[in-house]
Amino acid sequence: MSRADGDAPLLRIDGSMSLAEQRPAAEGLVFLATEPAGVRYHDELAGTLACLWAEPPGPRPRGVVQYLHGGYAMCSLESHRRIAGHVACATGMRVLLVGYRLAPEHPFPAAIDDSVTVYRGLLDQGIEPIALAGESAGGGIAVATLLALRDRGVALPAAAAVMSPWVDMTVSGPSMTDNAPTDLFVSADGLRALARHVLGDADPRDPLASPILADLSGLPALLVQAAGDEVLLDDARRLTAAARAAGVDVTYDCTEGMQHAFQLAAGNLPAADQALARLGGFLRARADDAGSASVGGV
Repeated sequence: MSRADGDAPLLRIDGSMSLAEQRPAAEGLVFLATEPAGVRYHDELAGTLACLWAEPPGPRPRGVVQYLHGGYAMCSLESHRRIAGHVACATGMRVLLVGYRLAPEHPFPAAIDDSVTVYRGLLDQGIEPIALAGESAGGGIAVATLLALRDRGVALPAAAAVMSPWVDMTVSGPSMTDNAPTDLFVSADGLRALARHVLGDADPRDPLASPILADLSGLPALLVQAAGDEVLLDDARRLTAAARAAGVDVTYDCTEGMQHAFQLAAGNLPAADQALARLGGFLRARADDAGSASVGGV
């Protein structure tokens, strides 16, 4: 993934950059996307967590997408501000971008705990329907959030959509090798190094660290988007298969010839816009179904 303005090093998750180098490079991800027209932004403090609202043009819509950015140990509200705005436009829903605590300063499961806290805060405010979304590590955090909510007996979101999800911190699957020549952004070695930053002493086979290994039964409708050229392709495939085997309403959507998390280039890449349009339709339909069945909400 590269910056459109060329002012910073390109972010690589391939073992060639230290975390200290990756963090500033990750801030350049914001420049992959265009500025979404008409989106209104404002800051939100969810407990002690800094979050960011992105509201689509027009009157305030009903329903919220809670968005988890990728990175786990990098990225920020600023690096993902534009993609949050594009998701708001695609869904017609407000998007709350969560500024979860980063590893290794705050190792696993801090990001998942933060996501659960923000979600419960939305419920406490009477906000519904709610959907979850995220890309890369954020996709893994989104699925782990669903598992944590289910296991704690909390009302689940209407649906979730994950893009190029990283859901296996054991870093396995044939595409780790098969797609190594075509993935220009991520490698198995890079993911293993990142997993060490995230996990600390935790087991990579913990179901919240690697939701691909979890019991996925009882989860809401799930959209899994993937890129044909990425090493994480099999994470998306296996997540889809595991969810389907568990009885989850799951839709698999792979765009061939694309790189990891290509949706981050919304506005500059037609395939990204088309994928976000499909994502938006999926979440909007499930949110509308949930909203018509509920009482109240905003």
